[in-house]
Amino acid sequence: MSTPAFLALGDLHLDTLIWRSYRQVSGDAVQAFKAVTQMAVDRHLPLVLVGDVFDVVDPDPWLVREFRLEMDRLAAECVPVEVLQGNHDRRRTPWTTAVHDHPRYIGDGKQRLIGGLRCVAFDYDTRD
Repeated sequence: MSTPAFLALGDLHLDTLIWRSYRQVSGDAVQAFKAVTQMAVDRHLPLVLVGDVFDVVDPDPWLVREFRLEMDRLAAECVPVEVLQGNHDRRRTPWTTAVHDHPRYIGDGKQRLIGGLRCVAFDYDTRD
């Protein structure tokens, strides 16, 4: 019998230069994201992105492209991706589902089966 499981990643804050006080470190958030997506592919586990995928409401086009490329790869490998929004990237239409049709938006409080577990997820709300 298999154990229900999924990978969850929150507060990724994809940005070109996330550590403003360490300008010599750049691209690290994108590299971390790629490492986690590779882990999801290797283990064929659903990936749950639990908010603040991007660091801002209007991310740099390069970051959106990098996100799209990873979604292409996960879709090709049939790895499910579930997403909800955080306080940094919350918009009326989530970026993650606006730029690619593979991620499934789950931040609406509806119960879903993810990795064999019944889950309920909510987007960040200022009233939280």
